[in-house]
Amino acid sequence: EAAVGCAQIENLNFFVEKKREIQQFYKKELGNIKGISFFPEPEWAKSSCWFSGIVIDDLNEEKMSHLIQKFAGQGVMIRPFWMPIHLQPNFKDCERSDLSCSENIWKKIVVLPCSTNITETELEKVSSTVHNILS
Repeated sequence: EAAVGCAQIENLNFFVEKKREIQQFYKKELGNIKGISFFPEPEWAKSSCWFSGIVIDDLNEEKMSHLIQKFAGQGVMIRPFWMPIHLQPNFKDCERSDLSCSENIWKKIVVLPCSTNITETELEKVSSTVHNILS
C-alpha cells in the first residue's frame, strides 16, 4: 500500500491540475443554469477540486433518486454527496457544535463524473446531459 501511495504522490501535481481543469470546465459550461451553484473558493485558499459537484437549490432525497435515474438513462452516472458523519447512526450521540449548514446542504449536492481519466467527449456529454435535464 505504501508503494502505491508513493507512486500516487509522484503524480499529485498532474492529478490536482486535471481536477482543477475538470471543475473549470463544469463552471464554464454549467454556470448559467438557474438554480445551481458551485462550491465557493475563498481568496486565501486554492481548492484541489478532488471532486466536482453542483449544488441544486431545490434538491431533496426524493428528487435526487429521480435525478440519478434520469441521468443513468442518458448514460451519465451522478451520485449524491455523502451524509455528514454527525448524522450517521454511530455518531448520533456524540457531542457537537451547530452543524446546521452541513445539515442543510448535503442533500442538495450532486457529484458529477470527475475522474482524472475523463475525456473531453465525456465531459461534453455530462455537460449536455445536465443542460437537458436541469435547464
